[in-house]
Amino acid sequence: MKIEAIETFATCPPIRHVGTLGVGTFERAESVIVRVRTDTGVEGVGEASMWAPFTDNLYAAKETIDRYLAPAIVGMSPFDSEAINQTNKDTNPGPDTITFQAGLTGTIELASALPPIQHATTINGPGAGVIAINGDFTQTAAGQLNIDFGGHTAGSWIPL
Repeated sequence: MKIEAIETFATCPPIRHVGTLGVGTFERAESVIVRVRTDTGVEGVGEASMWAPFTDNLYAAKETIDRYLAPAIVGMSPFDSEAINQTNKDTNPGPDTITFQAGLTGTIELASALPPIQHATTINGPGAGVIAINGDFTQTAAGQLNIDFGGHTAGSWIPL
């Protein structure tokens, strides 16, 4: 038995009882429903839930599954969870580039820590003295990540 196809569906069902946290009020629960089909006709369904304060991740998660993870595991045995997990872990879309909008000036104040950087990332900005980012640049995921740009370290001001 081999994985033949993977489909994803972005969903945003309402929450029965609206919740409020320090970062805001949440009226819906965003998640990506994932359907896996095999060459024998067996299907399975799973879910990738987004944490409410970071709901912008819904479409990023769907796109990541569609573009990178699903193609990497099509053809594998659905029973070989270790190989699937390792393949998903090894699937790396390559270096990222963050480019700030032309004409942007001033200081960007981060409301929360930056997400973990998993691979090489280039940040393009108009230059020091034009824009800056102020906030928490430290992220703990599978370890501690401290971003260092020319002597400016986690929790400090970074000119771009």
